[in-house]
Parts: sequence; C-alpha cells; structure tokens
Amino acid sequence: MAGRGVQLNRGNIAGLWSDDLGDNFLLKDKYLELFEICINKECTVDKMESLNHLSAFRRRLSSEMLQKWNDMRKYVLGKTDKVKNDEIYWKLDNSREYSTKSMYRWLEKKHCGS
Repeated sequence: MAGRGVQLNRGNIAGLWSDDLGDNFLLKDKYLELFEICINKECTVDKMESLNHLSAFRRRLSSEMLQKWNDMRKYVLGKTDKVKNDEIYWKLDNSREYSTKSMYRWLEKKHCGS
C-alpha cells in the first residue's frame, strides 16, 4: 500500500517480498528470479524460518539460486527481533502518523512542487 511503512521487528506484518525491511530495497527486486518462482508471494517475514527451498518454489533451485536463497534467508533472519510486533507507520510525512491533514500535506506538496 502506498504510504504505508513497516518497522520490522518480529515480522508478523511485514511482507517478505513487498515491504522494505530497512535497507531501501524490496526483496522481490533484489532476488527477482526467486520471487518469480515462489509459491506464496504474500508471505510475511515471520514465515521465513519455516520456509524451505523444496516447498517454497514451483521448481527445484539451481546451485546458484540456492545460494541466493541462503543469502536471502541469512539477511532476513538477521533483521528480525522475536520479542516485539511489527509497527505500521505513515511514510509520506515526517510525523510518521496518518491523518487527513498529513494526506493533504502530501498531496499539496506533490502538486505545488515544494
């Protein structure tokens, strides 16, 4: 969803493929070959621990793709905090809180060029 950001903690809300996990890129862009053949494109980050390369993809992974999968797993599992839930925030405004006023500020900024 445009404007929605997720502060990754446990991974119970953040989408594995669709949310920025804090490094300004999406895993579906960085690991495009894996994303294209994955079975569950709506998977949340907290499911990563239970996923394996045999059941998560529509076909068997080559050794190169298996290495990418292992690199991605290591990256994702290293970013999670098992204690706190994920937090949703509004990323189109410095307040980080959605309000009608923040939406209008963003819209005006876009049209006024400020």
